Formats: sequence, structure tokens, C-alpha cells
Amino acid sequence: ILDAPGDKLWLGIGGGIISLFDNKTKKVIKNFKNPYKFTPCYLTQDNKYPNILWFACSYAGGLFKFNTTTEKFIQYKHIPHDINSISNEVTLSIFQNGDTLWLGTGGGLTKFDKTTETCTHYRHDPNDKNSICGNVVIESYIDSKRNFWVTTEDGGLSKFDRKTEKFTSYGIDCGFPSNSTRRILEDNKGYLWIS
Repeated sequence: ILDAPGDKLWLGIGGGIISLFDNKTKKVIKNFKNPYKFTPCYLTQDNKYPNILWFACSYAGGLFKFNTTTEKFIQYKHIPHDINSISNEVTLSIFQNGDTLWLGTGGGLTKFDKTTETCTHYRHDPNDKNSICGNVVIESYIDSKRNFWVTTEDGGLSKFDRKTEKFTSYGIDCGFPSNSTRRILEDNKGYLWIS
């Protein structure tokens, strides 16, 4: 579910449908059929172009762009041996920051440049302590101090320094009960809550 102007909602419906729902009349205004037939699990509106929606499916399909004006869908898939494609078909989250979409995938963290439509990949390397802590990335988050955090299903929590492109990781050795971290939220005192 995503808010739309004029008391409307964008809804991801089964069968690859995105519906525009009027919250006042409680009726669907229009259904848009994704020709790739993947149902949106995560919807976000582009921060510069309000007619662009980005979405992903947690089980496969990669990343999608939907232009609500032209009603056109574009799919960005993982293409083996193509460094500019997304790192994995399983996209678990989308976090938008400026001209960048940060994609949590089943194959690491992907930085997707919306302007050039190219990707940078960050994957766990057991021989590099400065790599991301896991490859199943659940969520990305920027706190009030501009720290960039990444939760992973298989390695714990990582803090990403976007200047040096190095990660500092936290897991069982720091007191977490497991290395599976999913969600992160900052409270009004600046404490981070991690589940």
C-alpha cells in the first residue's frame, strides 16, 4: 500500500496488478496489469518524479519501474556476469535516498543509480572484515546522525560508511541473541531498536 495524491492509494494486488483505489468512494479507479506478472510487495514513489513508482517482489522478478502517466512497466533483472544488473532476482526491500535506490536482495546490497540505471554491489566476503556481514539483506536505514545501517538475515547488522565503502558489523559477538536481524528503528532519544 502506498499513499497517492487526492486521498487515493496504490495497491499491489495478486496476478501482477497495481490498483489505484479511491479512499473516498471506496472503489478502484483503475487496474494496471504488469506484463511481467509479478505482484508488487514493496511500493515506493520516486522522490523526484511523482508519476514514477518503484516496486519489487520478495520471491523473484527483480526491480520494477512503473510510469503512471504512460502506464509502462520496466523490469530490471539479475543478468549473470553483468555487473550493471541487480545482484539477485529476490528483492526484499527498497530504500530511496536521493538519486539512489538501495535494494536489499538475496545476493547482498545493491546500489541502483536511478539516473544511469547502473548498479554497485556489496556482498559478504568471509576474507574481508570490512565487507557487509551477510548476503540476505532485509532492510536499509539512515538514522538521525546520517549513519547508514543494513540488517541481514544471515550475518547480523552492518553500518556502512558511504565514503570509504567499508562496513562495520555487529552480531552475536556484540550481544545480539542471533545473527538474524530484520528491522531497525530509531526512537526520539537516538537509540536504535533492532528486531
